[in-house]
Amino acid sequence: MDIKKNKVFIECDCYSEGIMLEYEDDDFPHAYISMWKRGINPRKTGILWRLKYAWIILTGGELHGDEVVLKKESLTKMKSWLDKTVHKMEVHDK
Repeated sequence: MDIKKNKVFIECDCYSEGIMLEYEDDDFPHAYISMWKRGINPRKTGILWRLKYAWIILTGGELHGDEVVLKKESLTKMKSWLDKTVHKMEVHDK
């Protein structure tokens, strides 16, 4: 993960999802947090898991795909980026 000028992508430690953090420094500074998944079916799963997943959906349930699991290293990088972005917003407000 590289921290670019105003954007950072943090991959889930399960390697199937991630979040993109972006900062726009215009007249109204703001940050975006986007959820990402790899491909159509990001996880390699067996037939029993796929059948269970299909059954849950067919019977009206849902499985959330919006969780990202981050280890300490990824969280530290995310915190660093967020701290820099908050500082930029504070400077902009002055």
